[in-house]
Amino acid sequence: MKTNARMDEALEAIWTSTEAGDPTVARVCRDAVGGATEELLASMQSLRLITIDGKGEAARVAMTPEGRTIGRRIIRSHRLAERLVVDVLAVSLEMAEEAACEFEHTLSHDLTDSICTLLGHPKRCPHGKEIPEGECCRQVRSQVGPVVAPATSMEIGEECRVAYVALTDHSLSHQLASLGIAPGVPVRMHQRWPSFVLKCEETEVALEESIARNIFVRREPASPVAP
Repeated sequence: MKTNARMDEALEAIWTSTEAGDPTVARVCRDAVGGATEELLASMQSLRLITIDGKGEAARVAMTPEGRTIGRRIIRSHRLAERLVVDVLAVSLEMAEEAACEFEHTLSHDLTDSICTLLGHPKRCPHGKEIPEGECCRQVRSQVGPVVAPATSMEIGEECRVAYVALTDHSLSHQLASLGIAPGVPVRMHQRWPSFVLKCEETEVALEESIARNIFVRREPASPVAP
């Protein structure tokens, strides 16, 4: 079904309010970008995109299977766009939200999957919210592996380049950058236990697993693994 931008924003608001446990008409109308109205929601109900249980602002809204399919696509595009602009383009979270709102209406299914693959199939957006899984995420489990993957997947001696750092603690991200771990920099896995140690030029950086798994590296097609 073809929906318009206002319906898409309403479906996004329904999705996020459902995650928060408060999918009421009042909240959806308040949270939808550009605003939503009870008349719009009634129109969406007649199109069988949503159901409304109750009357007035306290009525609860739920997506039908068809509405959820559309909402899932919008949320997936939005949250992947956030990851892209924050982690790869180093845009602030505040600016990322505005950019993601623009992206979500223009990204095709194939382009969304391409961004997901580029980022190594991330599971959460920069705000910590779940990114709905796509077909590319399911397929990668039966393939050789993603081009971009967490540093924790590197074998000892393997050399890669840092693609992006997905830490929400910006002070820690800056600290890593000061040690040489930044996008585009080549790194080599020196040790995996008891802590992960990445070698960046002549510097060895010891990392806890919780940090290492948020450093995403790009594997070269013929990246050699030392014995």
